[in-house]
Amino acid sequence: MGKKTHVAHVLTPAEAIPLIRRVAFRLARRLPPQVQVDDLIGAGWIGYIQACKRFDPTRGSTFEQYAEYRVRGAMLDELRQIDPYGRDTRAWLRKIDA
Repeated sequence: MGKKTHVAHVLTPAEAIPLIRRVAFRLARRLPPQVQVDDLIGAGWIGYIQACKRFDPTRGSTFEQYAEYRVRGAMLDELRQIDPYGRDTRAWLRKIDA
């Protein structure tokens, strides 16, 4: 048997829009202007869908808290994929600039 889903706890897509936009704009403030907020929002939807599939209310958090965590993680994953440098190189470049 498959995993049970907890549909009653999940935000509707219309309710998720403000959450995804809030996370995207908060993250975009710390990024260079070349990064498009729309790209972050697109990645955020992937995180929202994953949150809907994997949320377990017995773990003690609300769906909104869990979804925000997954949305932000999906956005960071997208940024890592499009970044031409690895994390070590990026840290080295920051060290040089300082």
